[in-house]
Amino acid sequence: MEVLTLLAIGLAAGMVVGISPCVLPVLPVIFTAGSAEGSKGQGGARRSLAVVAGLVVSFVGLEVVLRAVLSALHIPGQVITDLGVVILVVFALSLLFPKLGELVERPFARLSFGKGAGSGTPPFLLGLALGTLFLPCAAPALAALSIVGIRQSYSGGAIGLSIGFAVGIAIPLSIIALSGERLTARVRWFQHHAEGVRRGSGAFLLAMAVVFAAGWTTSIESDAPSWLTNLTNTLQRDIAGSASARAALDSVEQVSGGPGNLGGCQPTPKLINCGRAPAIEGILSWLNTPGDRPVKLASLRGKVALVDFWTYSCINCQRTLPHIKAWYARYHDAGFEVIGDHYPEFYFEAQRSNVAKAVKELGITYPVALDSNGTTWTNYGVQYWPTEVLIDATGTVVHISIGEGDYDTTERLIREALELAHPGRRLPAPTNVHAVVASSQSLTPEIHFGANWSDPNLANAMQPFEQLRYTLPNPLPQNEVGISGQWLQQEENLTAKGTSQVTLNYEAKDVYLVCGGHGTLTVHHADGSTSVLSVSGYPKLRTLEARSTWGVGTVTFDASPGVQLYSFTFG
Repeated sequence: MEVLTLLAIGLAAGMVVGISPCVLPVLPVIFTAGSAEGSKGQGGARRSLAVVAGLVVSFVGLEVVLRAVLSALHIPGQVITDLGVVILVVFALSLLFPKLGELVERPFARLSFGKGAGSGTPPFLLGLALGTLFLPCAAPALAALSIVGIRQSYSGGAIGLSIGFAVGIAIPLSIIALSGERLTARVRWFQHHAEGVRRGSGAFLLAMAVVFAAGWTTSIESDAPSWLTNLTNTLQRDIAGSASARAALDSVEQVSGGPGNLGGCQPTPKLINCGRAPAIEGILSWLNTPGDRPVKLASLRGKVALVDFWTYSCINCQRTLPHIKAWYARYHDAGFEVIGDHYPEFYFEAQRSNVAKAVKELGITYPVALDSNGTTWTNYGVQYWPTEVLIDATGTVVHISIGEGDYDTTERLIREALELAHPGRRLPAPTNVHAVVASSQSLTPEIHFGANWSDPNLANAMQPFEQLRYTLPNPLPQNEVGISGQWLQQEENLTAKGTSQVTLNYEAKDVYLVCGGHGTLTVHHADGSTSVLSVSGYPKLRTLEARSTWGVGTVTFDASPGVQLYSFTFG
């Protein structure tokens, strides 16, 4: 039964991937390959399907088999990605120059499946190349597949999940590939201008090869319509929403609890030996590296490195960023590196395009690892956002900082580690960044709106997964939030279904709201003023109140239909 459940999860997740923003970078290649072949006449449909088949076989194989092979041979995964770009370039040049196409196709002349018919590279081989460039967002199913490859644990459930995922992706991609082939096969203009179509397709594919090689695919995903992003995010979350689905995925991932290798290492004001730094592994994608290539700790030997465990909608994490960015800018030339390990709290924070937008808005230029399945987080035994781990030039963990504050100590230890690594090297002057930390006085605890948390500070008696009309509790207790109007509570958020209201009694200086969806928040402040916040794009943290001093207060806002509330945090 569990295998059938995983097969169904994989099938559904794969189909959603086929319409998600993450697949946008490869869709033009699939469509163009189909249209280029279709303009030649016979066999276009078979060749179009061969492209899709190659992509699916390549991607699933890369996740569940090839990852282990590359690790055993100590071959960087980027080598395979670079090979995929080369094959795409060869295919493009074959379309541009027919003589080259005939020369390239000659070694494959005896292969009956997927021959290119003069296009040079067989379509199945082109699909294999595309699979190495394909980074879909299908968490949690993709996270489970990735862990299968990392741990080389090929159970019946893992195989079922892989097969279902492969078939699910193939269905919408096949429709797209066949659309390109049918369009050019049926429209006479394409038949009369087959040579121009072929050359134009070659030029376009060559341009796409440059996009992949330069790592510009993130911008393509980011420009996707927001309604499509929201739709696919919701579908992906719902796929694993039931207890049985989550249990089945956990069985594949073999989730284990408990502290990691650094569980017993405590923050101290001096450099200490916490043991060898665990590997940074299980990363689904990288940002801010050349071509999104992975960063290995072994490559940083001889340098001092800081690993920052964070997530982008966390206000505590955001308040540490000015210091981390300043240290990176000040000491990078002296042999200091930073890696941001992004481990999500919410499902939307596992989406690469969302993290990429946040990284850009927050001005982060150092490498960021998307640790969406928590492999590295678990390796290090991290339990809180943010956590900073300082690694010396020998690869030894020498300092840990948990939470906000004590920035002077961390910077002093960074400088000491650099001086030990490079005796006699003159370091630049220390940074001077104003520290913004949470008030030391009592604060209202973080409040979550989703059904997954069943937060006791949400005053209304909620009925999850039902659209209902709620009435504001009277009186509303201190440090609690109440709602009125039409709302739908889902796993991670509360969605306004009509013009609805939220009231919060709090003890803090600043009030922050993590929200998403589309609409407006009309905020009624204690001083009688009103402000309007536009909510659109990817979910993120927004400031509702920014006061000069700590105090007890009340904030009320109207939420228009379509706004999604995730959590309140305070400072």
